[in-house]
Amino acid sequence: MAIDDMDMTEIHNIFYEESYEGLDIMESGLLGLTPGEADADTINDIFRAAHSIKGGAATFGFLTISTFTHGVETLLDQMRSKQRNVTEEDVGLLLESVDCLRSMLDAIKGGGETDEAQAAELKRRLDETLSQDQALAHPMPVEATPVESLETRNWRIQFVPERNIMKTGNEPLRIFRELKELGELKVTANTTGLPALYSLEPDECY
Repeated sequence: MAIDDMDMTEIHNIFYEESYEGLDIMESGLLGLTPGEADADTINDIFRAAHSIKGGAATFGFLTISTFTHGVETLLDQMRSKQRNVTEEDVGLLLESVDCLRSMLDAIKGGGETDEAQAAELKRRLDETLSQDQALAHPMPVEATPVESLETRNWRIQFVPERNIMKTGNEPLRIFRELKELGELKVTANTTGLPALYSLEPDECY
């Protein structure tokens, strides 16, 4: 039992370390944004960092962090898809959110309590910002583009994870869930390396 606890502590520490790195990426990127002339690559980097933090937090059950980060991720997604102009006010709100997430991580890592009032107030402001249609730069067209005019592309992906992927806190199914959001997904399992039932190790990926 002690070994299991030690392993989980180590995995949590990896999550904390990667999340702090992600917050540094977000903060650096946001400080470098120029309202109205934001670099697409920079916004994508900030979005990916937020998405990674949200996914990791959800995986380990840190729901206060994953729920809060969802609003941050949504705002960034609107920016990177050019549905929303990058404004000084939004950048400031995102920087405050980064500070809040860092404080939440500090509290959880140290076994303390998060500042729920601060998180709730920032979440309210994020929700309020997301509900303001006038901030959208390019509203969705009334008529959808006919399917026939869209280029259809098919991809064949071979995914072979390391055997110890789940021991490091990763969840392979999350990859499939993300791919499914991009279009029709068909998955076929390669079971040629699957051992006999009595030889299966529950914490290894085959």
